[in-house]
Amino acid sequence: MDTSGAVKKILCVRLSSLGDVVLSTAALESQALAGKEIHFLTGIENQDWLRGHPRIHTLWTFDKNLGFQGWVSLWRKLDEEGFEVIYDLHQSLRTRAAHLLLKSLGSQARWVSLSKPYVQRVGLFTLKRYWPGKITPWREAFAKLTGGSGEEKPNFKYLIGTTLPAWPEISKPRLAVMPSSKWLSKTWPTANYVKLIRTLTPEFEVVIFGTAQDSASRELCRQLDSYSIPHRKGVGRWNVRETVQALSRCERLLSGDTGLVHVAESIGVPVTVLFGPTQPSLGFAPFLEKSRSVTRNLGCSPCSKDGRHCYRLGDPYACLMKLEPEQVKEALR
Repeated sequence: MDTSGAVKKILCVRLSSLGDVVLSTAALESQALAGKEIHFLTGIENQDWLRGHPRIHTLWTFDKNLGFQGWVSLWRKLDEEGFEVIYDLHQSLRTRAAHLLLKSLGSQARWVSLSKPYVQRVGLFTLKRYWPGKITPWREAFAKLTGGSGEEKPNFKYLIGTTLPAWPEISKPRLAVMPSSKWLSKTWPTANYVKLIRTLTPEFEVVIFGTAQDSASRELCRQLDSYSIPHRKGVGRWNVRETVQALSRCERLLSGDTGLVHVAESIGVPVTVLFGPTQPSLGFAPFLEKSRSVTRNLGCSPCSKDGRHCYRLGDPYACLMKLEPEQVKEALR
């Protein structure tokens, strides 16, 4: 939907989470926005990922700890900017409240909201594989909202820095591994990663990713050390630009359904994604030709948009917990 016309100043809004924010930047690649002054509003925790984006003129951030009053105060400032079009790429209660506030202030900005696929989502959660419809990939939906063709892709190559020291030259490719996720239900067991990586070390140099707060990443490094399995540690050691630079040195990323998957694809690194309670059919399937999705396709999956709830009476989260290392290794070939 292209409503930009001859407008010059645009605001795009996507607050969270990292993966969604990355995918939402496909909207910025639309040719309909070429030459526009684009402002982008996101959660403060995402600012380092978006700072310096070549399509973003001004980056605005919001700290949710400031509460409703802080949200209102921010939008009063934004109203003074005189935006002609505001693209709501989030469509949440918070952004709907912002829309109502702008109306009460007499704003003339056109507010264009993302249409969320509530019916399709409920259908997938209830009828599972028997639901006939599918959710449009979010990357495509974001791009079309701003007048794009839907073929646009996020581009985070601007984050590939030069501050990370050079790594020794090696004769085998590097495999990035991100074992952590915000949701424990989307985290493959550490023992399975260890079993898999043990068989991969003759073929790959394995690089473990994660922040200092990612317990699954820390535990994987600890267990690999205890078994003397060679690997390169990046957990808690790299900032955003160094993380992206390290990713760019790898041939592929192996990860659960988490934000780093979309970062990797946005710099051209194919991914192998382990899906469990969530599924590619929810709109988050990887988009690069060489990327792969691995899933057991159990009849109870998908169960929710983030996998936080499992309704199995026994053997909870068997969709991911029972995913065998051999199946994952096959998808890496």
